[in-house]
Amino acid sequence: MNNIVTTLIKIGASLLFYFAPVASIVYAVIALWAIDWITGVWRSRLAGRSFTSYRLRKSVNKISGYIIAIISAHILNQALLANALNLPSIVAAYIGITEVTSIYENLSDITGKKLLKDIATDLSNHIKNKMK
Repeated sequence: MNNIVTTLIKIGASLLFYFAPVASIVYAVIALWAIDWITGVWRSRLAGRSFTSYRLRKSVNKISGYIIAIISAHILNQALLANALNLPSIVAAYIGITEVTSIYENLSDITGKKLLKDIATDLSNHIKNKMK
């Protein structure tokens, strides 16, 4: 029994060591997902929609898929690409952009303002002023 526990601890430590480089990326994606989930629940409440286990299950599946995608990208990057690309960061950036867009859509419905459009207009005006 003692050998089994020791072996499991060694395997667990090895896995933690192997995936440590992507831990901060996974935490950032989880944080964005959580913000999206909170704003989504808030948006649903304001729209009068009920909170169901089906929708919660979809959210859990979504974050699980995100984590698996990042871990898979890390394995591919380490084992097959010899760290030639920063593939986990590329995957996480795509996920992050998707989540931030969803957060802004939720906040737009909550506040009644088109936040993405306002940000794009302000950014465009700022760039035009800098170009003059």
